[in-house]
Amino acid sequence: MKQRTMKEDDTMCKKSLFILIIAGITAAATILLKSESARSQVRDNVNRGMAAAKNKTKQDEDKYLNEKTGYSDPQDIDDNKMVSEGAVNSVQYFNNTQESGEEPVKSTHKDSSK
Repeated sequence: MKQRTMKEDDTMCKKSLFILIIAGITAAATILLKSESARSQVRDNVNRGMAAAKNKTKQDEDKYLNEKTGYSDPQDIDDNKMVSEGAVNSVQYFNNTQESGEEPVKSTHKDSSK
């Protein structure tokens, strides 16, 4: 019978430890991710980590959106069309409620500028 060397024993020990660690991580993930709330929490944390890795924060995204909000680019045909359709729909709704004598639906938006 051939005896194993110290190096072979060390390699087998490392492989066994690696397999044990992977099995433990898999079991923990299975248990922790059973519920939808836990999955969504993990998903949010992964997204935050990805954003941090790309050096992109929520403030960066908000800055872009705040810059874009209310200022439609004249060259952006799709955006202009969407804005005009939205304006027409709200005017039609208001006119219809006035004609029928109904009370228009009040906005739930809290205006922080007041």
